[in-house]
Amino acid sequence: MLSYKTLEQARTDKAQLENMHQALNAAKTAFRRDDCDLWVISGKHGYISTWGDGESFHIVCIAESSERQWGADKKRLSFCRLTQNGDFDGAFRLDRLPTPDEAASIRKALGIGKAPNFHDEFRERLRARMSAVREDDLVMA
Repeated sequence: MLSYKTLEQARTDKAQLENMHQALNAAKTAFRRDDCDLWVISGKHGYISTWGDGESFHIVCIAESSERQWGADKKRLSFCRLTQNGDFDGAFRLDRLPTPDEAASIRKALGIGKAPNFHDEFRERLRARMSAVREDDLVMA
């Protein structure tokens, strides 16, 4: 456990980030541990971690060598407090969970995929197909 002093600290951090993950309606694959064993919500152009106070979030956005893109991302995330302003990247602080519109802005700026929204009928058809495939595999064996 490189990033956390105690297991309880890791659990608290994870729970806070799970709430953010749900508020973002982000893909399951975005929620993970990074190289330092810190819980993060990761995207193609940045990540979200907790601020460490049990309430706030640390949002890091990387525009990948485009000042114009960085300017657009700063505007997109203007509801957050800018804490570090680089040439092509920066960090923000958000003291609450985002609204649905803000969540969409965060996903876009950080390149975080959205969770698929399958309706119940589609899920049932998918389950039926998977059951049929499993039955076919058992018959062939």
